[in-house]
Amino acid sequence: SVTFVYEKNSEVVGFYTACESTDSFFREQLIKRGHLFIFPILLQLIKTPFLIVKIYEAIRYPYLFSEKFEKAELLSLAVMKEYRGKGIGSEMFYHLVQEFKKRNVPGFKTGVRPAMKANDFYRKTGFVWVDVIRLYGDEFNFYNFYIKG
Repeated sequence: SVTFVYEKNSEVVGFYTACESTDSFFREQLIKRGHLFIFPILLQLIKTPFLIVKIYEAIRYPYLFSEKFEKAELLSLAVMKEYRGKGIGSEMFYHLVQEFKKRNVPGFKTGVRPAMKANDFYRKTGFVWVDVIRLYGDEFNFYNFYIKG
C-alpha cells in the first residue's frame, strides 16, 4: 500500500492512501490487525445486529465486479477545505500515478458517492466512469484510471 501526506508550512493539508491490490490489502489488514477489530466489532454487533450486513459487504467488496475494475485502488484522497482548488489534490494524484508507474501498475479504481464534488475531480483527471455500485447501504460511482506509458 501507499500513503502520502502533503504538508504546507509544517501543517498536514492533504493525504492519499492507495493499494496495488484491494484483495491483498484487506486480507493483510485482517491478518495483521484482525485481533484489534474482533472485540469492538463483537460489541457493536450485540448493540446493532444489522451491522453484520456491512461487515459481510466489507469482506466481499474486493471480489465484487472484479472483471470490470482495475485491481489497484485509490482508497482515499483528501485535502483540507481551505486548501481545495489550489492544485494540491491534482499534485497528489499525479504523485500516485508516478508511484504506481514505478510499480508497473497498469491502472486503478476509486469509488465516490454520486453527490460529492470529487466526481468532477476524478473526471477532470482522466478517470473513466464504469458503474454505480451499492455498498454499505449507499451508492458509489466507480471509476477506472488507466496509466499510460
